[in-house]
Amino acid sequence: MTNAVSLLLQSTNQWSGTLRTVDITNCALHLEDLVNSRPAKLDLTEIRLLAKNISNLPGTNLTAEFSLRWNTNGSIKTLTTASFLPPTAELQLDLDQLDFGTLDPYLEPKLNLYILGSKLGLHGKINLATPSGALPQVTFRGDVNLNDFKTVDGDLAEDLLKWDSLRFVGIDANLNPQTVVIKEIDVDNAYARLVIETNKSINLFNALRMTNAPATNEVKVATATTAPVTNAPLPQISIGAIAISNAVVSFTDRSLSPDVNLAIKEMNGYVAGISTEQLQHADVNLRAMVDGVGPVTITGLINPLNGAQTNTIKISLKDMDLTPASPYAAKFTGYRIAQGKLNLDLAYDLVGKNLSSKNVITLDRFTFGEKVESPDATKLPVRLAIAILKDREGKIVLDVPIEGSTDDPKFRISKVVWGALENILLKVATSPFSLLGAAFGGGGEEMGYQDFAPGYAVLSDDGKKKLDSLLKAMHERPSLELEISGSVDPDGDREGLQRAALDQQIRTKLWLKLSKSEQATNAVDQIVIPPGDRAGWVKKFYSAALADKKITPELLAANTNLAAFAAQVLPRKLTGEKGVSQLSQATPSNDAKKTSTPVYQTKLVPPPDAIEAVLLATFPAGVEEMEAIAAARAKVVQDYLLPSGQVEAGRLFLTTGTSLRRDGSRAYLQFR
Repeated sequence: MTNAVSLLLQSTNQWSGTLRTVDITNCALHLEDLVNSRPAKLDLTEIRLLAKNISNLPGTNLTAEFSLRWNTNGSIKTLTTASFLPPTAELQLDLDQLDFGTLDPYLEPKLNLYILGSKLGLHGKINLATPSGALPQVTFRGDVNLNDFKTVDGDLAEDLLKWDSLRFVGIDANLNPQTVVIKEIDVDNAYARLVIETNKSINLFNALRMTNAPATNEVKVATATTAPVTNAPLPQISIGAIAISNAVVSFTDRSLSPDVNLAIKEMNGYVAGISTEQLQHADVNLRAMVDGVGPVTITGLINPLNGAQTNTIKISLKDMDLTPASPYAAKFTGYRIAQGKLNLDLAYDLVGKNLSSKNVITLDRFTFGEKVESPDATKLPVRLAIAILKDREGKIVLDVPIEGSTDDPKFRISKVVWGALENILLKVATSPFSLLGAAFGGGGEEMGYQDFAPGYAVLSDDGKKKLDSLLKAMHERPSLELEISGSVDPDGDREGLQRAALDQQIRTKLWLKLSKSEQATNAVDQIVIPPGDRAGWVKKFYSAALADKKITPELLAANTNLAAFAAQVLPRKLTGEKGVSQLSQATPSNDAKKTSTPVYQTKLVPPPDAIEAVLLATFPAGVEEMEAIAAARAKVVQDYLLPSGQVEAGRLFLTTGTSLRRDGSRAYLQFR
C-alpha cells in the first residue's frame, strides 16, 4: 500500500488534467464462470456512478457516488471524497445483504461445502492521509455483520455450520501502526455439527479437504523450505468482548451401532478483554447444557494471542446422562451402560508451553448393562473395577492430575487421562486388595487369604484383623461380591488332621472324667490337654490300636514314610519278613501319587516320635477329610463376615472346584 501511494505521488508530477463529471446510470453486468465443476454466477444490476472533479491539480477535491444491486437483495453504496495532491481520501462504505452463495464454486479447490445462505453487511469509513514527512495513514472505522449464514457439507449435504447473526461492532483498524481494535463480537444462534461417518471419516475434515493431506514429515519439509522466516511484529489486536448467545454444537458418530448423538445446547456467555498486550488477560465465562440436562460452565483467564502468558481455565460439568454414550462403552468395555451420570471438575494452568491440571471425574450411579461381543473390548475386569470404586452413595471419584509440555509430541491430554484410567484397571486386575487397602488402610494383597494351622479351620487373631479391614472396605463398596474357597496343604494338613483327631480323642477322655456339673459348663473342644499328660495318652491309644488290630501291614504299606518308625516300635510279627516285603513292594496310594507344588506348606513342629507317628496313621486323612477341612475353612470365614451386619449374605459365595484346591492351609478370597 505504501509503495502504491509513492508511485501515485511520482506520477502526478508528470501530467495534469481534470474530468468534470462522469455519470453512468442503470447499467447491468451478468457474470458466469464455467471453469469449475459448478458454475459461479453473479448479477450486478442498477449500477450507478456519479463522479465529479476528477483531477490531479492541487486543491481539487474529487467526489464520487457509486451504487449497485448485488444479485436480488444485496446492495453496495459508496460515497468518496478525495484529492491527489496531497493524497487524501474518505470513503464511506455501505454494503447490505450481499449473498456469496453463488460464488462458493471458487472455494471448491480448498473447501468441500456449499454456502446456502449469507447476508454480508459493512458500514464504515476508510480514511487515507499523508502527513508531511511520514508514511501514509490508512484507517477503517465501522461495523461488519454476516447474517443468515448457512453451509452444508459437500458429500451428504447435511448442516455443517450456520448462524443467525455474526456482528463485529466498533472496528477501529490502522495500517500504520498496525492495530486492530474491536469493541464487541456478537454471535447469535450459531450451530455447528460434527459427524463421524460409517467409514470413520469426519465431516469437518472432509469439508476442509484434509483427508488427503501429505504425511507429517512431508509437511515439515515443505514448511522448512517454502515458508519464509520473518521477525515482523504481529499487529496489536484488542477485542473488548466476544458474546455468544444460544449456540449449539451437535455430535453424531455413525461408525457405531446404534449411532451416538450428543449435543451441547443453550451455550451463552462471553470472553472479555482479549488483547496482545503482554499483561492483559481475557475473562472467560461460558455456560451451556449437555443434551438439555447437564449444565456446563467454563470460567477463567486466558491470553490466546500471547503464547508466553499464563492461562487458567476451569470447566465444570454436572449430571450429564451417560446412556447416550452406551455404544462407546459397548465397543471398548464389552458392556452397555444401564444408567449413570458424569460430573467433571477440571482446572488447567498453562504457563507458556507447560501445562498442569487437576481432573476430578465423578460417575454417579454408574451401572453396566448387558454384555455385548466386541473385538475392541478391553480384557481388563471393568465390572470389578466399578464395584471396587463405587462407594455407598453410588459414586466413583477419580482424581487424575496431569503435567507436561505441549511442545512434547508424545504429550496428549486424552492419552494421559486414558493411561491413568487404564492403570486403575490394571491394579484392579492384578492387586484388587491392595487398591482397597490403600483406600481404607487395611493392608495389601494379604487381605486376599486366611492362613490356618495344619488340620484346623480356626481363625487366628491376625486373620480376624484382616477380615475386619475387609469388612470395612466391603461396607463402603456395596457392589462388591466375594468368593471364598478353601484350600489344603497335602502334606502338612494330612499330619495336622491326624494330630487334631488324636487330640480330640484325648479331650473326650478328659471331658468324661469331669463331674456332671463341670461337663455342663465345659465343651469338649474347650478342654486343655496338660503337656505332661499327652505322652501318656499317646501310649494308651497306641496300645489300644495294637490290641484292636488297627495297626496292620496294610496300613504300613499305605504309609511308606512309616517304615523307619515301624521298625523301632512295632512287634516283629508286623515288621518281619512278610511285613518288610509288603512295605518294600507296596504301591503308593492314589493320594500319594498326586504331585503338587503347594504355594504354602507347613510341617508340624516338633515332629511326632515313633509311637505317635505310627498311631497317627490309624486316623483317616484322605481326600474326603481334606475336602471337609477345605470347606470348613471357607465356611468359617463366611461365618465371621456375616454376623457383622456390614455385608449381606447375597454378596458372599462359597465356591468348590471340580478338584480339591491344594494351595496351602488357607482360605482364599476373590472379588467378583
